[in-house]
Amino acid sequence: LGKQVISRNESVAKIKAAHDARKEWRREKGLIEELKKEEDFEFDDILILARTDARATEGIDEAIERCKLFLEAGADMTFLEAPQSIDEMRRYCNEVPGWKMANMLARGETPSLSPKELEEMGFSVAAYPFDIMCTIIESVQRKLEDLKVPDKPPALPSVETVNKLWELSGFKQYEEEQAQYGCADYKKEKAENQPQ
Repeated sequence: LGKQVISRNESVAKIKAAHDARKEWRREKGLIEELKKEEDFEFDDILILARTDARATEGIDEAIERCKLFLEAGADMTFLEAPQSIDEMRRYCNEVPGWKMANMLARGETPSLSPKELEEMGFSVAAYPFDIMCTIIESVQRKLEDLKVPDKPPALPSVETVNKLWELSGFKQYEEEQAQYGCADYKKEKAENQPQ
């Protein structure tokens, strides 16, 4: 089947609904005064990112047109998924105003560019969604191969890596709290009083 997208009118209506819901929420919270326009305020609460996958099914022209309509309907940022060339990426940036997101999916349809190249082209945000996960998988696979060798111990991780793990996992804070509340002394006393 491949990708399927809803109609242009339905997709725009969804963005309008999100925009209206956000406006109502802001009014209920007292963030917008009744007699002022929403545009008179600055917010950092809810961002409406409007995505279209229409490039894959309807072509680049329709995808660009949807992004323009999303902005008119109240989106803050657009995300045209999977432009298939640098020319299409440039077209999107030149023809659609406002903030734009680039999805640098590893081995995906879109050419992979650096953050600087994307910024110069006109993108505001870049996502590299698989890069970290792929790096983790490769690293784990290397370590598992290392552990398979029966006649030598595996290579040790760096001191910096062990320290970072200790910090991120909460063990460092746990040790500090043990010292602060005297738990370390209690453990030492208990160990010394154990029968030999």
